[in-house]
Amino acid sequence: MKKIIRFIIKVFKYLYRETILHLLWYFSSYFPMFPTLMFTKGRSFFWRLIGVQIGKKVQINYGNYLDVPSAKRLIIEDNVLIASECLFLLHKRDMSKYTGFNLQNSLPMKEAYIKICKNASIGMRTVILPGVTIGEGAVVGANSLVVKDIPPYTIAVGNPARVIKYIKKN
Repeated sequence: MKKIIRFIIKVFKYLYRETILHLLWYFSSYFPMFPTLMFTKGRSFFWRLIGVQIGKKVQINYGNYLDVPSAKRLIIEDNVLIASECLFLLHKRDMSKYTGFNLQNSLPMKEAYIKICKNASIGMRTVILPGVTIGEGAVVGANSLVVKDIPPYTIAVGNPARVIKYIKKN
């Protein structure tokens, strides 16, 4: 009887992680009705449900993708704006163990946090890799690839993203 109960619990956890959380993310990312509501409060609410740590007054536009099972590793502070179709990668392969003879799929995963600090803005179709912090008041331009930390009060663009301007803090 205990084995059956443990099996049922495992199945429920799997379904929760792989189905229910993905459904919540999908619904919040691509829900076509009430776009203003979903932009201002709806997506933040659903992203909190799947485990993302989100501050106040965060605006998330449609079509953003994240590693749903690793959502707890995404930290978004207050007053952040995230444009459409951004990609937040919260894991990567440990390439230090790659020999050239083994498949990349067989390599272990390294998981890392992404932190977006207060008042930051992320441009459309930006890709943010694991282990990155985007500083307070920073702006990341559209189609950028963020591979390392972006300092506070800067504008960064490009592939890979690099700082092109420092913003004077008022």
